[in-house]
This record gives sequence, C-alpha cells and structure tokens, in this order.
Amino acid sequence: MHIDFIFDVENRLIAACHVIKKYYSIGYKFIIFCDNHNMRLFNRMLWSFDDISFIPHVFITDGLAKDTPIILTNTCPSESVKIIGLEIEKFWLLNISDICPPNYFNFIHLIEIVSREPDDRFFARKRWKEYKAGNNNLHSYKLSNDEYHI
Repeated sequence: MHIDFIFDVENRLIAACHVIKKYYSIGYKFIIFCDNHNMRLFNRMLWSFDDISFIPHVFITDGLAKDTPIILTNTCPSESVKIIGLEIEKFWLLNISDICPPNYFNFIHLIEIVSREPDDRFFARKRWKEYKAGNNNLHSYKLSNDEYHI
C-alpha cells in the first residue's frame, strides 16, 4: 500500500482541507477517518475554509453518502464503504485521527497529515512504525510555503 505522510504543517485540519480541495478538484474521492471531535470540526471547516470553493461531503451515516465524493467516518473505513455499497478501489483514505485506521490496507492510497504539535508528532511516529511493520510503501513530504501537494 502507498502511504504519504505530509508533515510540518501549521494546522492539521486546515492542511487536510487543502489536500482534499486539491485532489477533489482533479477527480479523486476520499474516505476521511477521524475521531468524533475532529469529525465535527472538519465537517465545519470543509464548509468554511475557502469562500470560493465547494467540497461536497457528508457523514457516512447520511443518506447521500453513496453519491458523495468525500465521506467522513469514525468507524472502520473499509467496512463503512462496503455497508453503503461503494467500491473501495475508487477512494483514497485520509487519516486525521491519532491511530491507524482499521483495515487501512484495503485502500490503495492513504494520506497522513502531521502538524508541528508535539502530541501530533508523537502519534504520527507511532503510526509510521505500525505502517512500516506492515511492509507498506511509505513516503514523507515536508510542507513548504503552504503548498499542499504530493
């Protein structure tokens, strides 16, 4: 599996919004794995972080999830996709939680975003080690000049 770590960002959720905006604009779909607190915050941020763009997104429990390119979940991402009848191969996974997403290996691509905060860096190192132990293809990118690209 291909895993990209984008590190040294000022704010993890704002960086995640920019990454989603960039890749959504060129046709990618995402499952976003996050805890309850970050899921509510990220939902609000996707609505308000950019005045001129719209990023269609819903919670996994929403009736429109099957027809929406950006889905937020706090449960097992691959199971969530299967439950609503979507093809997992069509989605990238973005993790904005402190743990590795359950069954992350079912996706072809995973993006991790790491802020400069000590706690965030600590948990990112733990995730890196877990991914490395799983023989994944890991890449790291240091963000420069607020460019959100891989």
